[in-house]
Amino acid sequence: MMALADLLRAPKSPQDMQLWALHHRVEHEKIRDRIQALTAINLPEYQIEPVYLKDPRKWLADHQQAHSDMTEITGVQSVDLETVDFSDQKQRAAWAQLHWLEHYAVNAVLKL
Repeated sequence: MMALADLLRAPKSPQDMQLWALHHRVEHEKIRDRIQALTAINLPEYQIEPVYLKDPRKWLADHQQAHSDMTEITGVQSVDLETVDFSDQKQRAAWAQLHWLEHYAVNAVLKL
């Protein structure tokens, strides 16, 4: 069973990133399903798996929009998840932490 905690581990390799992306997509599906169940709002589904590390700009933009959609409905303060250099380990680790915190807050509001 995939868990929110799986998003906290910053991917260290392209293979790690793809496994992380799988956990991440499942997490977003869970959130979308819960929002739909509670509000009857069907949020758009963005392509967030796989992550194309060679040129992640579209992924980052789509992912940011998915977060903006879910945080707007839940009232969670959103952060900029679009500005990151995944080739820099420190940025990747900091991004993973911020990203996880946002998912954690959304999960708390939705009682997931």
